[in-house]
Amino acid sequence: MNCTKWRAAYTYKRSSLITAPSPTAAFVFLDVNEESISDGHFKIVNPDEKYGNEWVSLPSDRHDRGCNLSFADGHVEHWKWKWPKKWIDYFVKFADAR
Repeated sequence: MNCTKWRAAYTYKRSSLITAPSPTAAFVFLDVNEESISDGHFKIVNPDEKYGNEWVSLPSDRHDRGCNLSFADGHVEHWKWKWPKKWIDYFVKFADAR
């Protein structure tokens, strides 16, 4: 959550600044698909913006078709995807990666 490459407005330098979403809803780490590891951060784009319906980075699905997410408050959740995540390339439409 300390990436200034894409979204300076959403860069958090201290955990006390994470308020929207709350620390219980803000994930800070997830397991990335090994093919899409490129720069040390996972990109999420607002659906209304350019690339908003594309995977810029791809989450992993190698753990029972899901991945673990850790949140700013310290808890961890396993999220299971409805479809497998198939690596094609960066900036791939959501539907194409399944």
